[in-house]
Amino acid sequence: MASIVIFLTKPMDNDKQKKIPESLQQLFLRLSEPSSYFAGFTQTQELPSNVVLFRRHELPGGQHSYHHRHVLVYALDIPGTVIVDGTYLRLHPGEAVLIFPHQFHHYTELAGERISWLFITFELPSATGLEVCQYLTMKVRDPGRRILYRLLKRYPNAQTTADAQEIVLLVGLFLQHLRHAAEEVPHTLSIRANPQADIVEAAGGYVYSHLAERFTVTDVADAVGCSESHLRAAFRKTVGTSFGRYLRSARLHRAQGLLLTSDSSVTEVAERCGYDSVSSFSRAFTTFTGETATTWRRRLSREPDEANSTAIESVQSRF
Repeated sequence: MASIVIFLTKPMDNDKQKKIPESLQQLFLRLSEPSSYFAGFTQTQELPSNVVLFRRHELPGGQHSYHHRHVLVYALDIPGTVIVDGTYLRLHPGEAVLIFPHQFHHYTELAGERISWLFITFELPSATGLEVCQYLTMKVRDPGRRILYRLLKRYPNAQTTADAQEIVLLVGLFLQHLRHAAEEVPHTLSIRANPQADIVEAAGGYVYSHLAERFTVTDVADAVGCSESHLRAAFRKTVGTSFGRYLRSARLHRAQGLLLTSDSSVTEVAERCGYDSVSSFSRAFTTFTGETATTWRRRLSREPDEANSTAIESVQSRF
């Protein structure tokens, strides 16, 4: 990995040379002789790639997402809720949430019909150092807002390779800002105004911690201390879908993650996702995706590289 060493040489007298600003001169004079000319600062975290920025003014209710990219959500205004793998995160204006690859997520409880939320999606070879950001809302302070301002100003008019490199660096800096913000605050969830949200969060936590087991809606209702009908009503109102559909999606999204990130056989995946037989899992998976688990795994294990290549070629064609 490359090292960077900074040192300056005082300029020679030259009547034609422009005068150096006083502020730069003061900073220049603070530099001391380096202890080594060959060992300096290095990059300690990998930079994101295939960066895409977009905005959302509305989010369809009940829409669930699951894919192999990181998703960073920043609320400019209007609070709402992001549910990640059953964890309920209240997002207020000026806060951000980082969703990791293969995490089941959806949005609900928006405080207005029209919102202004920024989405930054990207790929990262290794998320080492960012784990502290999981399942947490993070307050974006002035340094982070300045990075976002520069990023939003640069992105729409990017035309050159230098522009693309700056965008990648800015996203990397913003992720570092979020990491430091996450380390400074306790990992607590926001207080919700909707009392049914507590039921949904508790039920989601039960579901995701027991996906390898076979259980019914009655089991979940008993675990969270409410009636079955109350649980179903809470899911329809808060999540925008039925509990049964939520549970099926959770099992099958977990199966997709295992198929892509482990060497487990289809039978083993079925067992780890709570199916009593590989045939019932196969039927459910084929209905859900339109493909058998084996075909889906083979295609998706090949497509990311192809998709990345296409995306890179698309970006390069702009510059």
